[in-house]
Amino acid sequence: LNVIREGKLVKVGITRSGYELAKLENPILDGDGTEPLSQMERAFILSFIAENHLAEAQHIALVLQAISSGVSSREQLNQKMGGEYRGRWTEAQSWSAAVISTMRAGVVGRLFELGLVEKRRIGLNVSYSVTSEGSRWMERMERMLRPLEAKTND
Repeated sequence: LNVIREGKLVKVGITRSGYELAKLENPILDGDGTEPLSQMERAFILSFIAENHLAEAQHIALVLQAISSGVSSREQLNQKMGGEYRGRWTEAQSWSAAVISTMRAGVVGRLFELGLVEKRRIGLNVSYSVTSEGSRWMERMERMLRPLEAKTND
């Protein structure tokens, strides 16, 4: 979404990246598919995140690392991510368990839609695992983020 103010006039439209994404074929809108996003749409979104939203890229990488290290349930992930959030962001010191759960649910939902994690239900319990695409993206992010984090720690 792009908002431009010209005096009292407000123009709302799609951004260039949004337009580029909208031009890609979608399995549901453009066909009879059941997947929410095509491989091209996923690749576009992930590249956009990596190139334009460092904090989201770091958030995704942290969650993928946690899941790939064996943290596989909602409760385990809430606990792990709560520690990560509080260790990285000052504002997270006051976050309640509900806020942490909401943050976890949001990022895991995005990762699922993007094909980076899988969910497996056993009764009321859900366990997460990283897909092969998720492993590749995590490696890409680690290579990209390592030099940036080294500069931050200097």
